[in-house]
Amino acid sequence: MKALKTIFVAISFLISITAFAGEQQSLSVIIDLDAGVAQGSMWTARSSDDDKQMIGCARSIGEYEPPEDDFGYCHAIDADGVLVGCVFYDQKYYDAVSSINAYSYIKFGFDGGPGEYSNCTMLVVSAKSSYLPFTPIEKEKVK
Repeated sequence: MKALKTIFVAISFLISITAFAGEQQSLSVIIDLDAGVAQGSMWTARSSDDDKQMIGCARSIGEYEPPEDDFGYCHAIDADGVLVGCVFYDQKYYDAVSSINAYSYIKFGFDGGPGEYSNCTMLVVSAKSSYLPFTPIEKEKVK
């Protein structure tokens, strides 16, 4: 019986690996004003059919006078042109921002409204192979 369970677990594992092989995700910029969250992938925003979407974060060191001498920010614009942004002064955010690349998925929380920069309440940065650009044939399948 134990050997049968082991075989079942092994087969289930192999099936799950096969099911996710070649996974692709197109993650447009979405802004939820009620939840105070913006999210999307860098590549999907950059390659979107509209000319508005963007999402990103940055860190500024020494560009401005104290006390804002060392800070960071995230901002996003969705396909409707809604802009949100937030500012942070915490090392844990700086570390996350330094890991962002052209194919990253970014999700950040903010405690203000559209068109203003409020405080960042959370930041998630993720990089997966499924965020990489679609080939022209793959992009047609997604539409």
